[in-house]
Amino acid sequence: MEKTRRSGCRVTAVVVTDNRKELLAECLQALLAQTVFDTGAGCELEILVVDNASTDGTASSLSPLLEREPRIHYMLLEENLGGAGGFCWRPIQLPWCTPTPRCLR
Repeated sequence: MEKTRRSGCRVTAVVVTDNRKELLAECLQALLAQTVFDTGAGCELEILVVDNASTDGTASSLSPLLEREPRIHYMLLEENLGGAGGFCWRPIQLPWCTPTPRCLR
């Protein structure tokens, strides 16, 4: 059975991170590799990375990817608001998902 996609659909994946730059890079590569978001089919993926005041160089390690990948948006918080607090920095248009290791395989 062929799956049909709604024209113009948009999915926002919110990734909240804190001092996990290696895991974050792996997560972002997995999200970008997802084929369900084939823009030719009219479905868009937006990735919002909310950095909970990381001190491990997360921002600088992401710079090259942010320069070449317009679907990724990065927000560095001044203080760690925790996982739930990281989701509240800006209104999100539904549908959205939080990536987990299980869903990215």
